[in-house]
Amino acid sequence: MLDMFQGSQSIYDHYDDLKVSGGLLTDHEFLLEHSSIVLASSHLLLEAVHASRPDALYIPNAVDDEWVANFKPHNQETPPDDLAKILRLQKPIVGYSGALAEWFDYSLLEETARHLPNFEFVLLGIDYDGSLQASSILQHANIHWLGQKKYTELFHYVWRFDVAIVPFKINDITLATSPIKLYEYFCCDKPVVSTALPEVLRYNEVLIAKNSLEFSQQIQQAYTLATSQEYQQSIRSIAHANTWKQRVQQITKQLK
Repeated sequence: MLDMFQGSQSIYDHYDDLKVSGGLLTDHEFLLEHSSIVLASSHLLLEAVHASRPDALYIPNAVDDEWVANFKPHNQETPPDDLAKILRLQKPIVGYSGALAEWFDYSLLEETARHLPNFEFVLLGIDYDGSLQASSILQHANIHWLGQKKYTELFHYVWRFDVAIVPFKINDITLATSPIKLYEYFCCDKPVVSTALPEVLRYNEVLIAKNSLEFSQQIQQAYTLATSQEYQQSIRSIAHANTWKQRVQQITKQLK
């Protein structure tokens, strides 16, 4: 495959624990050996390629902070219609944006929603593998699935969350995951509650929970942090330190 680009530098972006085998394993090993630069989006993936490529770069996900800032609501700006209906309930909004799939902990969210009847839970994203519809979470009056949103629409919603969540199961997929939503949430000044994902544990600002009771308690704590100027400044600094511009600079520096 790299024969097509002879004389050019090549970058292999290793961003998922693919459990590679057969032809995929052959391609993976070839790219590790012959690419000019190898990128790994999580520390787990970085460790996995270290023996072959000790020069691999740790390049986690990031955020386009300038793009996100364009969608910050102004005083008189009307929210999207489907969200406006929920906002009229005048309850705190706990939001999630991203794919809804086997790695999403539906049981955790369902139990959390039971613990917090005075909070409204908003889910944005595609039902990637049918697991959302197969679950029972949409039977709860305070859980709302608003479907997949275009990237040109998404932040009209995220900016209006009070608390943002990453309720993922801990498994082989998520252990190697760098959640892009984390940086997007921070860029929208949202306190974040998450399960104990390795790439999330890097940030003390994230409130971590191991079960539904803890998740509920951390959401309530996060809701109070939403008005803390010190906390807001801290998560804003994380967002501005993790932009795609900075990631590109790191890569191009290695190419020189």
